[in-house]
Amino acid sequence: MVSMPIFAVLKPSGGLWLVTNHSYGPHSLNLLIPRENISGTPLDGLKQLGDGLKQLGDALLKFRKLHGPVPINLFTLRALAYLFSE
Repeated sequence: MVSMPIFAVLKPSGGLWLVTNHSYGPHSLNLLIPRENISGTPLDGLKQLGDGLKQLGDALLKFRKLHGPVPINLFTLRALAYLFSE
């Protein structure tokens, strides 16, 4: 079993941020991902975030056109979003 470090950092407003580090240590979670699975995939950057949000928005609009006003739950896992309808 592998676990990652988790920290709490004070927000300027007085609350707390939960901070995790997927890259820390010799058996980090990021090292468990085979390099060939992410080769060529940009992992950081505002452009990639914007492109991903645009794709998500387009997918949500298409889903609504096909299925009408049914409830939609969004679950995020890393940079991927999965759509589930109830």
